[in-house]
Amino acid sequence: MKNKKFWSSKKNIDRIQDNYDDLDYEEKPLVTHIILPTKLWLKALEEGRKTSNEVGFFIIGLFKGKICYVYNLIEFDYIEQSGAFIESGVKRLARIRAGLPVGLKIVGNMHKHPGFLGYSGTDKRDYLKYGAMSSQNAFLIYIVEPYDGIAGYTATESKIHKIEVDIRDLDPDEMLIEKNISLQVNFPMVVQKSDYIKSIRFKLIDQLSSEILKNFSRGNLVDNDDFILPGMLTGAEISDNLKLNPKIPLFIKNIGINKEMIFRIFMEPENTLNDLKEILLDMTKISDYDISKIQFYENNKLVPSYTKISKINSVLDWKIELLPLKKFKLTSFKDLFDIIINYYISIIYKWVD
Repeated sequence: MKNKKFWSSKKNIDRIQDNYDDLDYEEKPLVTHIILPTKLWLKALEEGRKTSNEVGFFIIGLFKGKICYVYNLIEFDYIEQSGAFIESGVKRLARIRAGLPVGLKIVGNMHKHPGFLGYSGTDKRDYLKYGAMSSQNAFLIYIVEPYDGIAGYTATESKIHKIEVDIRDLDPDEMLIEKNISLQVNFPMVVQKSDYIKSIRFKLIDQLSSEILKNFSRGNLVDNDDFILPGMLTGAEISDNLKLNPKIPLFIKNIGINKEMIFRIFMEPENTLNDLKEILLDMTKISDYDISKIQFYENNKLVPSYTKISKINSVLDWKIELLPLKKFKLTSFKDLFDIIINYYISIIYKWVD
């Protein structure tokens, strides 16, 4: 009987698990609308009517919230083109990606179908590849016969979603305006004494993007007068030439086993060495109890903890130091006796705890 109960319980557990497995997890799309300017739509129709073969375009655009805005369509460089299949080369794709200004990217593709607006098996495979790489994507399928029609899609990791397509002229606030951003950054790089230039170049290219990100992540945009632009200003309210100021790298030793290796910590100019103490908690094995005992030295000279980061010009060293105790001398037994008596009198009158 006991075995029967156990078997019945196990069957129930398995049944519950099967029910969970059968649940269809809903992957919600990050994109719900595509805005396609009328002139681009008309041009795509024109190109589609020139041939019975499929035609395809890279979609150049940007995402704002859940809306994809299309700003350009660049036709494929066809490796293969027929009435039912097209394939683009990689050369044009690479050139476009390299040539696009910051703010725009290839968000997906648009292509013509022979009379139907649904996606094909090949389309499904390609769309899901996009979805696996990034859930922010947009695709358009259009027809020119028996009528002019268009359908929009976006893909998540394992599902394709049909989304709305709005063909219209862009509103004034949706137009693109160009801003010129200037930045300057110097950074240290370590190489072995025996490294050749080709090895140095490879290491530099491999880590350059992350290095730029370290310096400029969450940096302030400023105008020509070095005025920090508030976050609520719009593109129409600021000048055309802007600068992106990097954070200040503070150089510090005594982190890890190699005490002489120099590390960088990126901080705001107005931060102080007290803020640096909090960062050291994350980087080293010091405890909260020891944080007040940290002393900083620049060129072997003690630097006060209230010093701003912008005032540090050299590599910092630091150590945990015990606060000095006040020294006093007892010249006689009478001095010690007076100290004890005074202490007890203070306790009686509650002058001390």
